[in-house]
Amino acid sequence: MAGISSFLSRNIMIGLGLYAVSTVFYLNALRTIPLSVAYPMIALSYVIVVLVGKFYLGETLSNVSVMGVCLILTGVVLLGYGARFAS
Repeated sequence: MAGISSFLSRNIMIGLGLYAVSTVFYLNALRTIPLSVAYPMIALSYVIVVLVGKFYLGETLSNVSVMGVCLILTGVVLLGYGARFAS
């Protein structure tokens, strides 16, 4: 059973610190970017994870995975492009 020492491990602390930094950046972005544009940008994290898995970890991607990444990218681009004309 994992105790408090595993929670206080170096990697966990680094991860929590990076999460806190990303939260600060996101909150600052919300000052200038509408929420309807900023929130879908979080979906890009799924794309980044797939790309890291492919190129850094050597994972293979199925056609369905590639199509999913393309759909996510298309959705983010369309939301960003549409918000440009809504203002």
